Amino acid sequence: MSPLEQKDGRAAVIDAPASRLLEKDGAEFKRDVVTKDAAPFKTATPLLLDLIPLHAPDDVDAKGRSVGKAPLRSGWRRDAALTAAEAEAHIRRGKNLGARLRDDQLVVDADPRNYDPGDDPLARLRADVGLPDAPTVETGGGGVHIYLRKAEGLRVRDALEEYPGIEFKTVGRQVVVPPSVHPNGRRYEWDPLFGDDVAAPDAPDALLSLLQRPPTSSAAEDGAMTSEQLSMLLEGLDARDFGSNDLWLPIAMACHHATGGDGIDAFLDWCATDPDYADRLSTARARWESFGTDRPASVTRLTLYKALHEAGRGDLVEAAERSDPRDDFPDDDTPEAHGSRERDLVEQMNDRFCCVINGGKFAIFMEDEDGVFDPPRRVWTKMSRADFLHYHEDERVKAVGSRREVSVAELWLASPRRRKYPGIVLDPEGRDRGKLNLWRGWAVQPKPGNWSLMRELIEQVLCSGDRASSDYVLRWMAFMFQHPGTSPEAAITFRGREGTGKGTLGRALMQITGAHGLTVSSPAQFAGRFNAHLRTVAFLFADEAFWPGHKEAEGVLKQLVTEPVIAFEGKGADIVPGRNLIHLMMASNNEWVIPAGLDARRFAVFDVSDARRNDKAFFGALNAQMAAGGLAAMLHDLLAMDIEGWHPSRGIPKTQALAEQKALSLDHASKWWMALLDRGSLPVTEPIAWDRGPAELDPVSKGELLEDYDRYLKANRVFSAKASHRALATAGRSLGLQTGKTKGGERAWWLPSLSEARELFEERLGASSMFD
Repeated sequence: MSPLEQKDGRAAVIDAPASRLLEKDGAEFKRDVVTKDAAPFKTATPLLLDLIPLHAPDDVDAKGRSVGKAPLRSGWRRDAALTAAEAEAHIRRGKNLGARLRDDQLVVDADPRNYDPGDDPLARLRADVGLPDAPTVETGGGGVHIYLRKAEGLRVRDALEEYPGIEFKTVGRQVVVPPSVHPNGRRYEWDPLFGDDVAAPDAPDALLSLLQRPPTSSAAEDGAMTSEQLSMLLEGLDARDFGSNDLWLPIAMACHHATGGDGIDAFLDWCATDPDYADRLSTARARWESFGTDRPASVTRLTLYKALHEAGRGDLVEAAERSDPRDDFPDDDTPEAHGSRERDLVEQMNDRFCCVINGGKFAIFMEDEDGVFDPPRRVWTKMSRADFLHYHEDERVKAVGSRREVSVAELWLASPRRRKYPGIVLDPEGRDRGKLNLWRGWAVQPKPGNWSLMRELIEQVLCSGDRASSDYVLRWMAFMFQHPGTSPEAAITFRGREGTGKGTLGRALMQITGAHGLTVSSPAQFAGRFNAHLRTVAFLFADEAFWPGHKEAEGVLKQLVTEPVIAFEGKGADIVPGRNLIHLMMASNNEWVIPAGLDARRFAVFDVSDARRNDKAFFGALNAQMAAGGLAAMLHDLLAMDIEGWHPSRGIPKTQALAEQKALSLDHASKWWMALLDRGSLPVTEPIAWDRGPAELDPVSKGELLEDYDRYLKANRVFSAKASHRALATAGRSLGLQTGKTKGGERAWWLPSLSEARELFEERLGASSMFD
């Protein structure tokens, strides 16, 4: 089971303290976890977290200040929350995770570093208001985050003078969650003392009465924008242009008025983008609170709009003005007015949503930006009809010809203009134009240029100077870019030591393939039961992701390489067949990389040279060249390469590396025969002149061979195989073994001469000089 479960599109905190949210155990995540589905008592609800990506613990800004606890992207309030898989992948890359707080969540953030000497404000708060036991995080900075629940819409203060060092955080803010690491190196952990129930209790009424803010100013009225809307607007202004107090203050007051005082965190995030202001945020927060909401504002949102127009970003103002669907439907009872606005709304919804018959079932697909990837990529997220309606329940408009309000989702679903498709395809050629095509094209535009260092890496390092091998690799890549809709039926594998540059080519191809590229680092990511994420993949880079002893993954690997159609299954969804367009490249430090039997003909394996191992100057220059147009040049030249009539499954180089993979992949009986060939003698009582003369004159005692094979299995502690004549005979045919009857009618085995047997075995392996 994954360490995170999805509930209503959010990540559910798992059973603590036994598992802890995404806690690492060495290099692996704990898997023996369960999800709490029921609250232990009436006034508590399961704790659900909207996870967002944060920076790495040791990341710093341009002035060297730590940003390890800051969101990775400015649009974190609007971006879709991370899925469990995305969160786990983000942590595995050494990054931190945050929880974007919802309107019904209240986090008490106590930091002892800000306490007055001899005072314990948290202890006083517990005594004064009766804080209940609740899910608690021990922060890396030595403080705690206590998760409580409050009523939606209840506006609360950020701090109370009576309890210095404690912040109260809710919607519009985020907190760091385990297993993130503080910039000081300490990890955030769930406090094991709060018990096994991961449910957030209601905040005490005594606390809420202290925190409750006054009603919103009448100046902002019901049209107050959200923090997300304010954050979007502020992206159009450069905070460094408002460094002086005379310029900063009007913008601050305008933002306060526009949000009714609730946009403080969006505003402070914007202020922090000015490095000279980032260390004065506490002063800015206090100044914001001084504006108040119980008196008419002297500066309104129009000041903010004017600044945006002067900055050339009036488009953001227009977007903000129409961002609330209710604004598109004023109190105008004429059918013409309603009909026109309804059409506009449907078109807006069509830009992001579509109806699809997926696996014979109705579904809504939402196009979104996946911020886990850098640069972010556009992805499709599937929603059920019920989830889609629930998501838009708070966005209501008047139906045409009626005063009845409906949600925008109901209006869109009932419209004949809604966007819909009878199915889904990944179709680079655009042959099936009636279905939803998941193909996005390449992320880089081809352009002539220089990528000579990458070519040098391929020819001299990845292929160790072998011209035939490097020619195959270049053609294999050209085939992927020229024929993305055709399976190559062959995979490429690079085997070499760490630091030799094996992953450099894979990462470059990932950048070019963009939304259709995927890097995996474990068998579960491509060979697990749920593989729907592979449906849009054209290039799969398996970086230290496979070991041949994984039998289930071995079967899936062969399917990905050879099968034209594979089954895709998402969690909680039906299995759907689809075209297999995956071009697989693998890289590994291990000696044994792929399960290549004697007749394997779908793998090209290359040993990587140590010539550039840990050569930082070379790889630095290579990466700089690729960033300066090398990626576009590489794509341009590969698209122009003449590969007419060529296919990757034909002409795979018979390298020594592939032969070694075949040898390592042999069954136990074949390995026993190979040992005999290497030794040059047979384990029989009566010696046979194996090295000369026609072997058919000397039948071999198969009984003695079987006894020796049995001893071999026991010596190597192989308990999964039994010594049998059939296994030995089957394996022996690869070196010319013949079975039959003697003139006396007895069954017997004959072997060719030793030199002939060795030659036949080497030919099957594709090797040479194995037994010198």
